[in-house]
Amino acid sequence: MRSPHFSVSFLAAQVAGSCRLEGIPVSEQDEQTMRDIIAGNVDSAQLRRDLVKKFQSQNQAALVIAAGQAVSPRS
Repeated sequence: MRSPHFSVSFLAAQVAGSCRLEGIPVSEQDEQTMRDIIAGNVDSAQLRRDLVKKFQSQNQAALVIAAGQAVSPRS
C-alpha cells in the first residue's frame, strides 16, 4: 500500500490551522518558516537554538532591569 504524498504547502497549512484552532496566532512569515523547515531548507534544530538564545538574553536583561527596580535608593 502506497502512502499518500502531501505537498509542503498543504502540510504547513495543516500545522498553521491546528495552531489557530488552539488560539495560537500564526503569521504568514510563520507559515513560510514552517514550509522551509518541512522542505528541508532550514535546519530546525539550529533555528530552535537561535530562538532559545535570543529569548534567554531578553529574559536575562528583563531580570536585571527588574532587580534594579526592586532595590530603591535610600533617601
